[in-house]
Amino acid sequence: MSTQESLEDSDEEFEDASGQISKDEILDLDSAMAEVNIAISLFFNNEFNEARKLMAEKSSTSMYHAIGVSTLRFMESVMTFENKDINEAMTCIKSAIQICNRHRRKQNLTTSFQKMLGLSETTELTDSELHAELIFAELNLYRSALTFIQDENLLSFIRGALKVRLCYQTYNYCYKIVAAEGFNLKQNCHHFHGGVMLGCGAFNIGLSLLPPRILSLLEWIGFSSDKQTGLDQLKTGYTSPNLRSSLISLFILGYNLFVSVHLGTHDADLVYTEKVLSEMLQKYPKGVYFHLFAGRLKQLQGNFTEAIDHLIQAAEIQTEWKQFSHICYWEIMWCHTFTMNWKSAAKYAEILRTESNWSKCVYSYLRAVFLYVDDKDGNAEEIRKLMREVPELKQRFAGKSIPMEKFITRKARKFLEQGEHLVMPVHEMAYAWNGLVMLKQNSELRNKLLQLIQQEQNSLEKRKALSPEKGSSSDVNKTKKSKDGKMNGNYFDDYCLLQLLKGACLRYGNQFLQAELCYTDIRENFKGIAKDHYLAPAGLSDLVWMWIEQGKTGEAAELLKFTKKTYTHYSMESRLHFRMQAAQLRLQECASKLQQSMH
Repeated sequence: MSTQESLEDSDEEFEDASGQISKDEILDLDSAMAEVNIAISLFFNNEFNEARKLMAEKSSTSMYHAIGVSTLRFMESVMTFENKDINEAMTCIKSAIQICNRHRRKQNLTTSFQKMLGLSETTELTDSELHAELIFAELNLYRSALTFIQDENLLSFIRGALKVRLCYQTYNYCYKIVAAEGFNLKQNCHHFHGGVMLGCGAFNIGLSLLPPRILSLLEWIGFSSDKQTGLDQLKTGYTSPNLRSSLISLFILGYNLFVSVHLGTHDADLVYTEKVLSEMLQKYPKGVYFHLFAGRLKQLQGNFTEAIDHLIQAAEIQTEWKQFSHICYWEIMWCHTFTMNWKSAAKYAEILRTESNWSKCVYSYLRAVFLYVDDKDGNAEEIRKLMREVPELKQRFAGKSIPMEKFITRKARKFLEQGEHLVMPVHEMAYAWNGLVMLKQNSELRNKLLQLIQQEQNSLEKRKALSPEKGSSSDVNKTKKSKDGKMNGNYFDDYCLLQLLKGACLRYGNQFLQAELCYTDIRENFKGIAKDHYLAPAGLSDLVWMWIEQGKTGEAAELLKFTKKTYTHYSMESRLHFRMQAAQLRLQECASKLQQSMH
């Protein structure tokens, strides 16, 4: 091990053990990869126990079997977030690193410095040593992720950061090997190449999504990233058949169908995504992961009936990982939300609230608002009980509250403070999760939502007319509480929320001028907002993206600069900053293309 690695792993005694494996115990690389390939096939065919058993048999001697077991443990721990599962996964990963280190080339001071400086070693690595480097990087990626979530103290954060850096450096080292002349002549080079493309692609994409301030700091200490390069690397790794191509497909599908939507990066390649998904479903027709992704794709295409069919299959085909079913239930719940089937949405929210430990706070609030929009009078007692419970269910992660839970807690408090009344709380949550984009391809449901928004606007104006205090925006926001909602003390909060939702619907329906009027109306009424100050930066960031899509990059750049400078300290600020960062990157890409076209 290198000097740096020894420093980073000095806290793990058994990792430095130098136990040797006899030649008789070592499974040759070809045989190991052949068995792992069988295990991968079992895994994607939902035969999780069989895959685990096959990997476990030789996990104490074969590094590929060891990482197979570690991968399954890691995935399970990330889904459950239970300390027991995390600790078991961490123990498994540490053991796998020990196995891996036995296969890696032993480092001396000279080779360690060569490696740190990116210089080539004087002698080529054997096939076994080559794959050991790759697996070492993969295992440390798992380990660093678990280190971050295992403890909340500063020491754990530093350890996690060091392991990420070690992992990054190892992947870069492997990438240099791939780029070296004569690499394609090596045995099993395509398997190694696929693993390197997966790791480097994931790093390039992941780092590029970080806020500029953090990214600048990381670049200063040696990290670099380029999202498009990362996406291209994943495509390259998937296209060439190799041991990890099915795993790479998960990253491609996950980024395009989940990450890009949640973060608002607006760069999902749905045509390529559909191609990959079709190929994987043909290969694994009952694969639960691919039915989950198919359900997600159908949502983005506006086909919620087929989406629910895929998601129910994904949830019910397997029973071993209940947490995976919970992910499917979450998606089904939103399908029912977009089709305004409130009772079914409330049913799935209750299942999640009862069975899942991810966020009782979120589930309780969602259950409450689904009941509220379905029948607020008939469900009044349960709604009130749930709303009162929401603040008590708020969690802390890494010493801080979760932004979405903070947002929801404020909403629950607002509900109780203003006489058990909220305006379109379900669709506000859908917007918060960037979910309204699901209506882009379904004009019928989009128009239905616009009608609902208009009804709410009419009701809001009636309540305003009944208010005893009229005049300035500050006067309207001084109205008293009323249980029947006739006098809403947050008029401009509700007014701007409706404009935000209306603007989104109009934008997705290509009614750009009307959408722009909605967004600018929010800015003009910002001073009247009493609590929901996020509405202005949210609306203007949507307007920035709309202008980018229309080719109005100059106006978009100016508005983005104004928005970032003007609005601070509001709910979901970090989430909106991701959208703004994505817009900034897109504007830079547009400027770069314009310069190239001029030369």
